[in-house]
Amino acid sequence: MNVVDKLKTKKFAVAFIILIAASLIIATVIPQKSSMSGAELFRLRVNYPGFSSFISFTGLDHIYTAWWFLGIIFLFSLNIILNLSDRIKITLRQFRDEGLPVPERIEGLSFHHAFSLPGKLNENTKRDLRDIVSGAGYRVKAYPEGIFASKGRFGYWGITAFHGSILIILTGVLVSSLSIFRGNFEISEGQIFSGKKEEFIGRVYGIIKLEPEFDFSLLLRKYNAEYWDKGYPKLYRSTIDVIENGKTLFSKDVEMNEPLRYKGYSFYQSKYHGYSAALAIRDKEIGYEMKGYVNFPYQGHYPGIIAHDFEVPQTQYRGQLRFDAAYPDVVVMKVLENNTPVWEGILPKEGAVDLGKIQLVFHGMVQWTGLFVARDWGVPVVYAGFALLILSVFVIVFIVPKTFSAFYDEKRLLVGAKALRDKEIFKEEFEGIAGKIERILNE
Repeated sequence: MNVVDKLKTKKFAVAFIILIAASLIIATVIPQKSSMSGAELFRLRVNYPGFSSFISFTGLDHIYTAWWFLGIIFLFSLNIILNLSDRIKITLRQFRDEGLPVPERIEGLSFHHAFSLPGKLNENTKRDLRDIVSGAGYRVKAYPEGIFASKGRFGYWGITAFHGSILIILTGVLVSSLSIFRGNFEISEGQIFSGKKEEFIGRVYGIIKLEPEFDFSLLLRKYNAEYWDKGYPKLYRSTIDVIENGKTLFSKDVEMNEPLRYKGYSFYQSKYHGYSAALAIRDKEIGYEMKGYVNFPYQGHYPGIIAHDFEVPQTQYRGQLRFDAAYPDVVVMKVLENNTPVWEGILPKEGAVDLGKIQLVFHGMVQWTGLFVARDWGVPVVYAGFALLILSVFVIVFIVPKTFSAFYDEKRLLVGAKALRDKEIFKEEFEGIAGKIERILNE
């Protein structure tokens, strides 16, 4: 037995299925990079350095893009391809078989019965015979020496389609593992996301590491969070505008199970929300402003005062912000230069801190949220595979291929039939047809 023959055996197929199932179980037990934030990855590496190094080296923290997992998928796909080619040949032969009414063949069928004849059948009796069989739902083909009838021939394709669906699903998994992209980012109300690398908090690639190409941008117009009376989250919704070539194409409310889909990308609500201070650095000479956001960490309902430090971009200054949700239009700010306070006080909305050539402007408090974006070209392939899988199961369960043959000469009428499965049920159908034939012969 050569390598190809060994690879196409059922033992290898079972082994591949077990390995894939084990890999999926491991992927649910061991945290995967694609589902962890940067902070979670950092804590894992700090708290469990040995374990983190081991799973990273073996690919157990990114199983779906690990070379060995793709190898298993590839070999299993090859096993299915080799078996599928043989299966297609058999199915075509079964589908095209017209089954000439030969006595030896009929007597070898699962069910058969012989009727004695006093002489040749007349044309009326032959027509009645054909009508009985066609009335049972069979497609009848007449020959000089008998008939051959069949129904449910598409049922032969059930097992073949099932194998093909598995192959399509595996192909989709391979495509995903090679080309998938996932990223997460934070965005504040009024802020635009354009897909630049620096806008992402984390990015995960398939093996090929294809960079995403965004020729559109997103604007977070409004964020809304609702809670039940006891403080449990009820609803998180981001209202997002899709902008292309400077024009707003449409708006979409993104919730936990209602993503925004556009041009092959899916944007999901991945984090809850926090407060964000909309700040700007203003050049006093020309009046130009460079806007940005300082995100406060998420703390549920913010029962008290929250604080956050930040660096003022392109300057030597560092800022400290304090915010009380009870007073949404003001912040307490301290500005330091080389750890020395240069300004401290209450800053109202649209207020500014004078720092010589520049001003630090507070434009108000907004909310921020986290979104997750995915581009997965394998998903439609997998969906197509599952659609074919469902169709194949329907064919296997509900469409049973059946044949009925009859041969007649001057001495006997020989009838026989077979069904691909459900033979006990089919036995009643055959006996019913045989009983009707017996009655017309006795008339």
